[in-house]
Amino acid sequence: AAGVDLVLSGHVHAYERTFPMARGERVEACKGLIVHVTIGDGGNREGLALPWLEPQPAWSALREASYGFGVLEVQSATEAEWEWWRDDGGTWDVAERVLLKRGKCEEEE
Repeated sequence: AAGVDLVLSGHVHAYERTFPMARGERVEACKGLIVHVTIGDGGNREGLALPWLEPQPAWSALREASYGFGVLEVQSATEAEWEWWRDDGGTWDVAERVLLKRGKCEEEE
């Protein structure tokens, strides 16, 4: 509604990304829709947020209680790449890479 394409938030000590959303529901097309990322997995003395609500909701693309960080690279006025890096016991791996385009979203393998 306000031209928002991506919402990045924290606090919950875990990682979760939604599929494109409209009015609280998952939708397939991305035009004018919002992807939400909760990235509060930098670590703290309280540990990771567990347990998850089961079963995983249909709007949840990926969720994991792991330590990590995210990288958002804005490539143009209409494209950005989101990466989530997971701490896999002392080594860092790209656990997810998503290309966000206005009007289209593509998950990369």
